[in-house]
Amino acid sequence: MRRGRRRYVDAAGYVSEALRLDVAARAVRAAGLDCAASAVGSAMSGLFVAVRSEEPDRWVFAVVEVAVAGIRAAAELPDPFRAGFPQAYLLVQRQAWEVVRSENLAHRRRWASVHEGLGVIAEEVVEFGELAVCGDIVNARCTAIRLVANAIRFLAELAPTAIPHHRQPA
Repeated sequence: MRRGRRRYVDAAGYVSEALRLDVAARAVRAAGLDCAASAVGSAMSGLFVAVRSEEPDRWVFAVVEVAVAGIRAAAELPDPFRAGFPQAYLLVQRQAWEVVRSENLAHRRRWASVHEGLGVIAEEVVEFGELAVCGDIVNARCTAIRLVANAIRFLAELAPTAIPHHRQPA
């Protein structure tokens, strides 16, 4: 990660700002694992559509939406030790950053294509969905954190040079 570290930091910051805006705009929290899985699945569906469009700005926004859904899923799942939601969102982001760092140390190879990154993210979404069906909150939270980490990696390695700072048109 040493080379291009700034892109990883920028990607994580971009996701963090998108989360802040999403929480402000949509204060409703996930009622449970099924709601969280639905939100993550819906965001992933948007990513598939965006990648098919072959417009980099669209898939950047879609990856950010997947990351935000993952953060919200991990932070909003029932947790008897949660101090509060702002702290929970921050904790999930920190955990995702640690996953990014450790994965980068273990696997130094950059992703070769958008489709490779899409495949890795899709794998995490499917695993999250399977854990949601089983009702395994602890492992679902861990998978959501890995999902966020992979979304950050996707943005850092595969996004255009400048990440767009405008809202995707409807």
